[in-house]
Amino acid sequence: MNTVCKFCYRDCINRGGLVAHEPYCKQNPKRINRSLLGRWTPESQEKQRQRMLGDGCWNRGLTKETDPRVAKQAEAVKGIVPWNKGKTKETDPRVAKQAEAVKKSNWAQDGGNGGHKRGSGRSIKSKYKGIHTQSSYERVFVEYNLDLGVDVKRATEKFSYIHEGKELQYHPDFIVDGKYVEIKGYEDARWKSKVKYFPYDLMVLKQEDLQKEIQYAMDKYKCNSWNQFLRHLKNERMD
Repeated sequence: MNTVCKFCYRDCINRGGLVAHEPYCKQNPKRINRSLLGRWTPESQEKQRQRMLGDGCWNRGLTKETDPRVAKQAEAVKGIVPWNKGKTKETDPRVAKQAEAVKKSNWAQDGGNGGHKRGSGRSIKSKYKGIHTQSSYERVFVEYNLDLGVDVKRATEKFSYIHEGKELQYHPDFIVDGKYVEIKGYEDARWKSKVKYFPYDLMVLKQEDLQKEIQYAMDKYKCNSWNQFLRHLKNERMD
């Protein structure tokens, strides 16, 4: 089952994630655009409506009064109340346990950076010659340079930056021959703040800057496509 975006090569967690991602992928030339405030634009609303109409959901337009299958589903869920409705972590130990688990999860803050933990997300993580990589792009970059004898190390130092009036921490990806390198999949307002306050020169490499590294990895492992290389990385993790 293909779960890799054909535009940016992002590896989604499942087919549903891929279907949800591709229409809005920044590399998609026909992507659905949204306003800066996150609200739908008239154009994107119409595109989404047409897309949904094309999905052919079996129960579209049906009600429990007009279709026995919908009526059966409605009856099955009638009276079901979520176990945690009206409960809080102060009043129920199960809710408190869930809240504590979320606090320690990939959505928790790491070092006060106000975002995901480093290494979270759905990218394929791997290790090559002792260096951990957090995505397939990082992997091909590291492998290409190490095989050529270039000195590549994981950056360990954190740097402070200001975003929306808060002091946060930024952790670059690599140090290559003494220079800081960041493998970047996308840019946002927070990323611009990181670059603004970073005290050293920073080389930022995106997908389009890694074509020779990608081709090198595909040739090395005899992969005919990027998807095949991603499957190779997944299998490598299982070994």
